[in-house]
Amino acid sequence: MSELLESDIKNVAQRNGVSEQEIETMLKEWGKELIGQKPSGLKRLGIDEIALFKGQKNYCVVLVDIDKKIIVGMVKNRTQVEIQKYLEAWGEEVLDQIEACSIDMWKPYKNGFFLTWYAKLTIKMPSK
Repeated sequence: MSELLESDIKNVAQRNGVSEQEIETMLKEWGKELIGQKPSGLKRLGIDEIALFKGQKNYCVVLVDIDKKIIVGMVKNRTQVEIQKYLEAWGEEVLDQIEACSIDMWKPYKNGFFLTWYAKLTIKMPSK
């Protein structure tokens, strides 16, 4: 599944000798498994998207624990509201641990994360 972060379903399917439908099914099942799970020890969060079909503007959002190099969440729609709802479901115990976020500045990502994070987190300045 980590290949999807660098490519799209069609190309991943071709490289692995499976159908696009099999990859889609795996992705949907994996996304369902992540719903309701809260990442532990999440310090640095990455937010990006996976192209479900290249050139068709059909994406889902992936949330990655940068330190552990694992996907910790998937959001079906790339809207600010959906991203916020997903992050808020993690609760303060998860959001309070996040020290940094790697994110492109596409408005729904930026707003979805920062509006949720800043509402729950006091910015911690490193001590000298």
